[in-house]
Amino acid sequence: MQYTTNLARPSYPQLGRAKGTKRVDFKRKTGILKDVMKTYELTLFLTTQVPEDSLRAVLGKISEAVQKLGGIVEQQELQKKIVLAYPIEQQREAYQALVRFVMNPKDVEAVQKQVQAQKEVLRSLVSVAPKRVVEIPTLAKASTKTAEVAEEEKMSIEDIDKKLEEIFKKEEV
Repeated sequence: MQYTTNLARPSYPQLGRAKGTKRVDFKRKTGILKDVMKTYELTLFLTTQVPEDSLRAVLGKISEAVQKLGGIVEQQELQKKIVLAYPIEQQREAYQALVRFVMNPKDVEAVQKQVQAQKEVLRSLVSVAPKRVVEIPTLAKASTKTAEVAEEEKMSIEDIDKKLEEIFKKEEV
């Protein structure tokens, strides 16, 4: 059986934009989404034909290129010499380097082009850096072990009676 009512639904005024206005996405209009700075990692394979002393200078050039394009270099390190899985430009070994920087996403492509133009760079990869997890030191955990209680010798009822008698005798005197 179906029940019906003759009550009309209440009408509420339409909430939204005023008549004659266009819908504008504020973030797209203002460019907020485009201008957000992101942290990137630039991983490099540098040729072994360059002496180790001048590798820092090569990393310095790359860092300068990032800074000229408006980036901020957070970290730069020459990690190690590695054996490549396959030859790149007829080389089986390369130096691995890492540059971590903060930059506008629209300028990253220009950095890639400048890095690839360097003759010392065999391969390069720019990727969004993973977020660092900061561990907050905590207080040392309280020990869960309880102190051992020395076991008392159990006294028999007879012993207790004797002690009580001794105590009462002393009080009477």
